[in-house]
Amino acid sequence: MKQMQRYLMAWMILLAVSLGMGVQAQPTRQAEESLEQQSSPQALLQEMEQVQQELLQIQEMAMAHNPELEEQAQALQQVMLDAMRDEGFEPMQSLDRMEQLERQLQADNVDPAERPALAEELRTEQQRLMQAEQTAMANAEVQEAREQFMEGLLQAMREQEPRTDELIGQLKEKNAQLQEIVSARSN
Repeated sequence: MKQMQRYLMAWMILLAVSLGMGVQAQPTRQAEESLEQQSSPQALLQEMEQVQQELLQIQEMAMAHNPELEEQAQALQQVMLDAMRDEGFEPMQSLDRMEQLERQLQADNVDPAERPALAEELRTEQQRLMQAEQTAMANAEVQEAREQFMEGLLQAMREQEPRTDELIGQLKEKNAQLQEIVSARSN
């Protein structure tokens, strides 16, 4: 269950960024310079990962200092799991299978000929999980629980680290930059 909770927490940060949650992305000088210097999506992805890691650390500290958030997170997790199950998807089985596939891909004794099939199965399982999450997010009860949790979480994160909104803004900017780069390269 801890695995699902960690997954859900990371997903919530990304969801907060993608949906805005009342945080305005304000271009910073660093972000403007970063855009000028970006020549590859990989460099931008690395920067995004660093910002995400910092946000996750802030989130973990905020959660540790606010037990009521832990209760809200567990309630949200349960509502989300129930909604996914109601749609015929078993998220814990999917997460277990993804973990198993990742271990197999990292194992030294895996036949190199099997790696592409394992990687494809992992991608398929990840896509199934994401689809189930999107479907669950359409559920009104999930939406309400998510909004309540996100409001409390973001407030606690802001109290823990005043730069939270700035970091979320940076992540949004980098995501937009990445989309621009990918779009420009595909044209």
